[in-house]
Amino acid sequence: MLPVTPALQLFIISTKKIFNGIFTEPLNFRGFCGMGYRARVKSWIDTAKAEMRLVDFMLLAVLCALQYPLWFGAGSWWNMENLHRKLEIKQVILKQLEARNDLLAAQVTSLQTGSRAVEELARRHLGMVGKGEVFVWVIPAKGALDGVRTTTQAS
Repeated sequence: MLPVTPALQLFIISTKKIFNGIFTEPLNFRGFCGMGYRARVKSWIDTAKAEMRLVDFMLLAVLCALQYPLWFGAGSWWNMENLHRKLEIKQVILKQLEARNDLLAAQVTSLQTGSRAVEELARRHLGMVGKGEVFVWVIPAKGALDGVRTTTQAS
């Protein structure tokens, strides 16, 4: 036995309605060759047209329902465009972080191989003064601070 799908159910229901519309009156000779038959066929055609309009509308609704995920769902072109834009932003950030990691790796290598880099960091951040050196701290005048850009560097 064939499985009954929703489309087959719709076909069965619509054919039952159409044939019930044709054969509602008892069959007689005039029903087959007179005006009664023509009127019945005309009403059957009108009923069929109305049924087809309903079927057309239902098919259009199904088509729209199937198209919705394509245009607005999770895999839609709109969503994919947003994902591509986010990917480009993440790639730019990744390149910046890779450059920073390369700089830090160079600093680590410098600190591991030579004592000069360690001494420089100690002088800059810890105020180290060597033997025979004098620490001098120059404080700029108030007017000189306006035009001077100061930068801070975190270690």
